[in-house]
Amino acid sequence: MKHRLEIAICIGCVLSIVVSFSLSQSILVHSSEATQSNDTPVITPNEDHLVLTGCTTDSDGTGKTDVFCPNHDVFQLSRDPPIKESKWTGVQLTKDGNQYTIQYTTPTGTNQYTLVAYSSTTPLQKIFNSPSNAILQISKSLESENQAVGNIFEHAAQSFKAKPPPTKEELYQYALGIVNKDRKAHGLQPVALSNLGSAQNHADDMLNAKYFSHWNTDGVKPYVTYTKAGGRGSVDENISVTVAYCPVSSCMPNYYDPFKQINDSEYNMMYKDAGSFWGHRDNILNPYHTSVNFGIAYDNERFYFVEHFESDLVNWQTVKLEGNQLHLVGQMPQGYSLYQIEVYADPASKALTNKDLNGASPYDFGYYTQGDFVGIMLPPPASDTYYPECSQGKAILQTTKGKLCVDYVTYSNISTIPNGIDISPDVSKWMGSGLHTVYVTLKNQKDNLVDTSSLTLEYVR
Repeated sequence: MKHRLEIAICIGCVLSIVVSFSLSQSILVHSSEATQSNDTPVITPNEDHLVLTGCTTDSDGTGKTDVFCPNHDVFQLSRDPPIKESKWTGVQLTKDGNQYTIQYTTPTGTNQYTLVAYSSTTPLQKIFNSPSNAILQISKSLESENQAVGNIFEHAAQSFKAKPPPTKEELYQYALGIVNKDRKAHGLQPVALSNLGSAQNHADDMLNAKYFSHWNTDGVKPYVTYTKAGGRGSVDENISVTVAYCPVSSCMPNYYDPFKQINDSEYNMMYKDAGSFWGHRDNILNPYHTSVNFGIAYDNERFYFVEHFESDLVNWQTVKLEGNQLHLVGQMPQGYSLYQIEVYADPASKALTNKDLNGASPYDFGYYTQGDFVGIMLPPPASDTYYPECSQGKAILQTTKGKLCVDYVTYSNISTIPNGIDISPDVSKWMGSGLHTVYVTLKNQKDNLVDTSSLTLEYVR
């Protein structure tokens, strides 16, 4: 029997985080030699009660079903009436004494069968005195609330309606619950569900073009996509993908359970992220994040899960490019002050193929940077002081990489409300070729610096 080889790759990103491959959990290989002849006794665990997940099944259509579960011998089971000839992945096997139950999700609902151990010396045992097409379709949408889900009779197929695929909103709410559960466990405030579509845009793009990168087919990074979608805060991206492919000529069909994939992706990013220096985890547990928007896109081969964590600390009333002036009007939270605004440059957008994104630098690095630091906007210097210049209009900055000479301008905050911002810095120095993103940085009462907005000037309207 041939099986799919499933690879789950998860990459999370704060800026400059190295790609990680969690191979111990993400590669599942079932040998094509894992079959036994009918004359060989089947060795099964001694436990009276087992619940095993991640199993695969192979039903021959005559009543015999083989179940393969990680770290267990093959379970050879039988059922009369027989299960039709089929092969499934993502199966849960429950063993209670001598009775076995398998459950798996199909495009039309969730199927559940009860079986017994197979023996080549005795006839197949009847499990239900019912037609061969009578299966248990587990669904919330029962025709009658009085139906007994555990009973299967001749009209069982008419008694249950197939569960429809979950909506994006249901999946978003599920993902939000898991994220906030992790944040609560670490003493953090919950994040709200954002209605921006930046993460979904990226997930859809990756699925359509069959690639995995923080860049997209327009040749831009997450914060650019975020600005284009109308984002006015700052954004940090986590992305993950699960790829199922067939290493041989014949494979069983593959179907993803989106709830399980979301749960597994979040778990790996939280608790198995050492290879990424805990970059995913840092994004999830960033205390300054206020909201998140999700991207979920999948087919039978690939499942993409994207998280865009947003920091919307400033209540912006105006974010507008007026000629060469960036007009920003808003209100900061109590205890925060406007510290500075930095400018970073990226190449102009260009079309990229999946070959570029999957195999060419810098698109396949597994992390992304803010671009090249090219300028800074500062409040006016205090009376009788000045900013040191290396040349006219260029300030000398002391950084961890040494001294830099960069373009700078000053702005005056004319807001009259408490914690208000009303500035219009001249950004003409950074309106040349390429893309330019400004990062608005605040300082809180603990002197911590917090990026609260990333705005790509070329897409600010």
